[in-house]
Amino acid sequence: MDKKKIKIIVISVPLLLAISALSGCVAPDAIRTYPWDHLNTEGTAVTLRGYLILPENFKNWDGYFVYDTERHDDWENYKYRVEADSYDAWNGFSVDIYDLDRTTEYHYRALGEYKLQGSTIRVGVDIAFIPGAPRVIVNPVTFIGVDSAIINGELLHMGGASSCNVYLKYGTDLNNLNMETPVEVMTSTGQFSANITGLSPCETYLLNYKN
Repeated sequence: MDKKKIKIIVISVPLLLAISALSGCVAPDAIRTYPWDHLNTEGTAVTLRGYLILPENFKNWDGYFVYDTERHDDWENYKYRVEADSYDAWNGFSVDIYDLDRTTEYHYRALGEYKLQGSTIRVGVDIAFIPGAPRVIVNPVTFIGVDSAIINGELLHMGGASSCNVYLKYGTDLNNLNMETPVEVMTSTGQFSANITGLSPCETYLLNYKN
């Protein structure tokens, strides 16, 4: 008898993007705010990233970032403004920020100023982050059976915490991943996995992570 297997699709966790109303001489599509990265194990320093999507390099541009503990509609109302200190050949730019509170939520935006037209400021969307937030990813599924599967994740950063509770969420509806694996307490970075059972054959399941 032909036993039909389930199908599992891994989905990525969407970034929390808050698109703000922009004012002044602004082209919001020219600059993109890119995801941030941890910079130290304590979860008190981060790298902020941005990208210029216009078909030219940064020869005629200056890159900046604004950040604050709250989101603002007008980029000029952010408390801190810092100049990018690193550029790459693909129009990416970044800056390292230190001495942040690891449990506080911050908001940031990437900015680009066209030096040949000093009044032209291009602004990316607002992205929120918590420096001490752990970072996890979904790894490939290593086994799919008739009614079971082994699903995997990886804790990449502890966010300065002594331990992290990790588990995976899954389900058949992208907007309602209503099943989850048992919580696992991890005291160091590394991979984790779970054997899930009771799945319906011929059904498509979506997999996400939670930490």
